Amino acid sequence: MQPSDYLTVTALTTYIARKFSADPYMRQVYVAGEVSNFRKRAGHQYFSLKDDGAKINVAMFKSAFAKVKFELEDGMRVLAVGRIGVYPPSGNYQMTIERLEPDGIGALYAAFQQLNTNLQKEGLYDIHNAWPLRQYPRRVAVVTSPSGAVIQDIMTTVKRRYPQLEIVLFPALVQGDAAADDIVAQLQNVDRVGKFDAVIVGRGGGSIEDLWPFNEERVARAIAAMHIPVVSSVGHETDVTIADYVADYRAATPTAAAEYVTPVTKVQAALNLQKLTDRLIRAQNAILQQDRARLDRARGSVMLTQPDRLYDNYLQRVDQLRTRLGATVPRGLTQSASQLEYLQKRLAHTNLVPRIAQAQLHTQDLQRRSEQAMVKMLTQLRQKIQADVDGLDHLSPLKTMARGYAFVTDKQGELAQATKDFAVGADVTIHVADGTIGARVQSVQEEKSVH
Repeated sequence: MQPSDYLTVTALTTYIARKFSADPYMRQVYVAGEVSNFRKRAGHQYFSLKDDGAKINVAMFKSAFAKVKFELEDGMRVLAVGRIGVYPPSGNYQMTIERLEPDGIGALYAAFQQLNTNLQKEGLYDIHNAWPLRQYPRRVAVVTSPSGAVIQDIMTTVKRRYPQLEIVLFPALVQGDAAADDIVAQLQNVDRVGKFDAVIVGRGGGSIEDLWPFNEERVARAIAAMHIPVVSSVGHETDVTIADYVADYRAATPTAAAEYVTPVTKVQAALNLQKLTDRLIRAQNAILQQDRARLDRARGSVMLTQPDRLYDNYLQRVDQLRTRLGATVPRGLTQSASQLEYLQKRLAHTNLVPRIAQAQLHTQDLQRRSEQAMVKMLTQLRQKIQADVDGLDHLSPLKTMARGYAFVTDKQGELAQATKDFAVGADVTIHVADGTIGARVQSVQEEKSVH
């Protein structure tokens, strides 16, 4: 065979891929297996399906994986529907999964069980009945379909039980893929508008697929985040959703939900009002009776029948105080005079004047001696300073230079003391008593020591 008769790797792989795509049995296959090597990615998913005898690589695109209602895990038995093809870059055949569900249990039921377990472990159900319902509510929000029977049942029940209650409808989709996001948005609107005493979330009965928006995690978290009581009324009495678990109250029917938010009927409210009115009248009558009794006692008082006797008592009290004041002031003055005389006598016996004179003399003597000592010390200091100045003057180089001596510095101003400090031809400065002389070294001769 000629080289041109050989297939390239690409051509062979393309041929095999076309064979797979042309085979009707490979366009839709049903495979049961165990999930292996699954690591959840942000977009498309890639993992394997295996059994005891073989393993196949699988791919699941983002759009298909978004429809999976349960959490995929390694080791989980699944039922997969898809097509078989070849991935040319690696030459491996793989399965592209279009639908996936757990083996032996419905996908929605599995998703419900998984979310229920996770939220329960997280403690989201612990806030159940956290918000109490008001006994006399004013406004209640309802998140449901505007065309369903739920809102009609609620309005009918409220009109019969408590007609003064205002019902505000927040219309939302309650079925289909977009329903969960719509319910969450309307719950957030209820919280944003505020001034509601409670909110009812609900829809009529249906299959698990119909009720599924109320099993979505985002709906459960939106209900848990509400700042008012939430009454869940989803499906029939036998239907249970995640929304029922996380809500503050669960009602089996819309009528029961309306009864929850109107705990007191108009008849009961009228009876309660009458009871409160009776209690108020009785309390007011009791206060009036007490006031009448006090008034009667006051009328019988002597002070009101004979008011001039009230002033008599005060005048008598003033006279008593004047008498006491007249007796107290002279007595106080006498005591103060006696005490002053006693203190003067004690002062005379202490000979205080001679002692003060003696202390003054002693103080003057100390002041004179202190001044003498200060003068003597200053004289001694002056003498010492003069001696130090004379000694410094005697050692001054200016004195030495006045006797005919001089000293020499080099060009840098350094003192030259020995022959090693002079260089022939170097400029030097000779310092004498009355100035300086510039000179140049002609010769240098070192005198040898004579021993």
